[in-house]
This record gives sequence, C-alpha cells and structure tokens, in this order.
Amino acid sequence: MSLQDFALVDTTLREGEQFFKANFSTSAKMAIAAQVSEFGIEYIELTSPAASPRSEQDCRAISRMGLPAKILTHIRCRKEDAQKAVDTGVAGISFFFSPAAFSDQGPWQESRARILDSVLEILKMTREKAPSLEIRFSLEDVFRFPQEEVVSIYQSVERSGFADRLGIADTVGIALPHQVEDLVRLLRSFGCRQIEFHGHNDTECAVANSFTALRAGATHIDTSVLGLGERNGITSLAGFIARMYSLDKEGIKARYRLDRLK
Repeated sequence: MSLQDFALVDTTLREGEQFFKANFSTSAKMAIAAQVSEFGIEYIELTSPAASPRSEQDCRAISRMGLPAKILTHIRCRKEDAQKAVDTGVAGISFFFSPAAFSDQGPWQESRARILDSVLEILKMTREKAPSLEIRFSLEDVFRFPQEEVVSIYQSVERSGFADRLGIADTVGIALPHQVEDLVRLLRSFGCRQIEFHGHNDTECAVANSFTALRAGATHIDTSVLGLGERNGITSLAGFIARMYSLDKEGIKARYRLDRLK
C-alpha cells in the first residue's frame, strides 16, 4: 500500500478538549477549524453534541462554515446520541464502544450476541436516517482485551455493511508498534477497506504507532495540534507530518500547506 493513501483526522476540537484545563470558546473552535482545514486536513472531529448544549451548538456552527475538511463528531453508541449528531448537520459520525461492555455480563456468548445486536441496530438506524453520512465504528482500548474478542466484534460490524470505517484506539497508549501492525493486518485480511488509528502517547509511541498502522494498511490517522489530548495527548500533527515528510518530501509538500503548520 502506498504511504500516500491516507487521510488525517484532526481531533484537536474533541480529544484536545480533554487536555488539562483546555477550554476553547466557540469562536476559538471556529478559528482552529478554519486553520487546520486551510493546512489541508481532510477531517475535523468535534466533541459529541450530547456532551453539553454548547457542544451541540458548536457542532452546528462549525458544520455550517463550509470548510473543505469534512466535519465529524465522536459519540457513544447510543440512539439518542446518534439522533443529536445527525440533527447537527455533520458530515460523519464516529461511534465509539468499549469491549468492557462484555466483561461484567454472563454467560458471555449470550450477552455478546445481545450487545452486538444493539450496536448493529444503532448503526443501521443511523445509516437509514442519513444515508450520505460517513460512519466510523471504533473500539476503545483494544490492546488491553483478548484479540479474538475484539476481532470478533470488528468482523460482525464489517459484515453488517453499516460502517464505512473501523477504528482502532490505543486509549491508554500501551501498544507497541508490532502489536499495531498485527491488528491492522488482521483487519485488512478479512476485507476491511478503511481503518482508522487513534494512538495515545503515554509511552511516547504515538507517532511510531501511527506510522506503523499506516504502513500496515490503515487509511486514516488521528492527530491533534501539538498532540493535545487526555493525559500525555495523542499523535502530534506536526510530529506525524515530520515523520511522513522525511519519507516522502514532495508528496507531503503537494498535499499540505506546510507554511501554515506553525
């Protein structure tokens, strides 16, 4: 796979809001969205409109800016969250779900089937309400759960056809590059065409893991300005661009306004 076949999902206005003492006003969010879009970012991810009335207002306002970047929002896998997200006018919805939902249930096989049916019903409802929306389904914290469990969930969602993209989240930043590579290659092996990687930087592996995911077949990489995010943050936009620039100088210069990076 060519290293040019990727898109960046900048999540400064979602993940970045979880950084210690971060507090972006609506006008600041709109300015940040405009600048990262001008840089050439393909997607901008916003906080869920279900989080607060102002988050809902911000989703609506930024969706109406007419930016070249596609506007996404990151929501729980719940019907009420999905309905709010659709109503804001975003171009895509990033659902997240935790494999921990299975851990306190029993018997496991029965609860797994019931929970999966509920997840698929929500994805189907969203697809039917807004057929043009891009839908991503992501599992949180995938590297702290048995691989066979998370892969089974991914396979069910992929087979349903209700999601355009599957997301892998290293939520506490513990993954090593070889683990990321193995999981991405496994998802590709059962026909997943689009894979998004979200890597936290707790062990300083976020850029390395993001690059490894891309090399293994991922198509979308999550970043934030200055790496802002919960705890030690996530993959830095500048850091990831520097990594890619060192390997494909002309390709990166052609795609992104590097003079705007500062």
